[in-house]
Amino acid sequence: RVLRSDLTNNTRGLVNELQDQQSHLFNEEDRRIEQLANLDKLHRELQGEHVQDQITGFNLTRKDQEITCDYDVRKAAFGEQIKALSSRIEDVELAHAQTKGVEAEAARENQRVNQELNKTYDTKASGLTPLSKD
Repeated sequence: RVLRSDLTNNTRGLVNELQDQQSHLFNEEDRRIEQLANLDKLHRELQGEHVQDQITGFNLTRKDQEITCDYDVRKAAFGEQIKALSSRIEDVELAHAQTKGVEAEAARENQRVNQELNKTYDTKASGLTPLSKD
């Protein structure tokens, strides 16, 4: 009887211990299942974000190309404007130099005429009468 009682107690202890271990294993499996479900949910979210990132990256690349193209067009237009303005400046400088030459020639001619006008003529030597002097 004692042996039976000990055996029954030991068996119950083993059954209780096995039930505790089984319960612990079930809890551990439930925890892992929950973790796997969370990981699967996060994986799907990351896949969605990855797709969004790819779309955003494509849009940014396209926008970068548009900006670069627009910049190149404007740069070329400014280059043409700069060339046109440089040409116009050269024309103005040439016209200014020519005007200075004409102005200098006119000043020399003016000075020569003034010198001629300021000369006093000997009316007798030149055969002019004093009345023709006035």
